[in-house]
Amino acid sequence: MIPSFLQACPFLQELELHMRTYEDSEEPEEIVTFPSYSPQNLKTVLISGFTGHWNPTRFVYYMLNKATALESVRLDPAQKILLECQMGYF
Repeated sequence: MIPSFLQACPFLQELELHMRTYEDSEEPEEIVTFPSYSPQNLKTVLISGFTGHWNPTRFVYYMLNKATALESVRLDPAQKILLECQMGYF
């Protein structure tokens, strides 16, 4: 889904992903495939809630290999979306 979004937004320069994972989930993680598309204008990526699970890690490798203008990738293990919900931002 995210690579399709990147392909639909070719001039995107900054991407923030706020992930939430469920550690107690018994369902196996479905392996996501990534297209050969290269996001050429993407410069910065921030992923909060990063746990190192298989698909998010594969997405980071995809970005490092395909995003030709990429300057920085920040992986934050804190689940930002939970903090904002608890603080009343939503």
